Amino acid sequence: MSSPYLSQGYVGADGPFVRGEDGFATVGDHGSLRGDLLTVAGRGTEAVVTAGVTVLVADVEHELRRATGEEVFVVGVPHPRLGAVVAAILPDRGPGALVRVRAAAREGLPAAHRPRRWFHVSSLPLTAAGKVDRVALAELAASGRLGPVGSESTPPAIGDAGERR
Repeated sequence: MSSPYLSQGYVGADGPFVRGEDGFATVGDHGSLRGDLLTVAGRGTEAVVTAGVTVLVADVEHELRRATGEEVFVVGVPHPRLGAVVAAILPDRGPGALVRVRAAAREGLPAAHRPRRWFHVSSLPLTAAGKVDRVALAELAASGRLGPVGSESTPPAIGDAGERR
């Protein structure tokens, strides 16, 4: 974006605002313009924009892991009115895991940052470098291929699918 009325940045704090040498500025949001319709898709896997609120994935994961010791991954899942909702994916299917993580979300996160959908994955998809593939996790959650936490059905194993990024 470029304009003489463009913000110079954030007051009193660092933020994702970046201004290039060409005068254009960005906060890293991805989007598309089709005709007169601008669709903002968020900031990749680092942030979820839900109802106009930017939720940093790392902050939510840190708080939930700190409070519970549970392994949890946070992604955005598309929503028709809100743009996206925050979703949590738990590899641990133990009966207490969901209870502990949901309680930590209620107690330690602002309302807009709390996961609205909760999923279980039996094995985590990995990149070629062996890291958790967050893009694949988000796609699995959005497509309905992950089971909700607490369900009796077991979602398909992901790690053996042969798809690595």
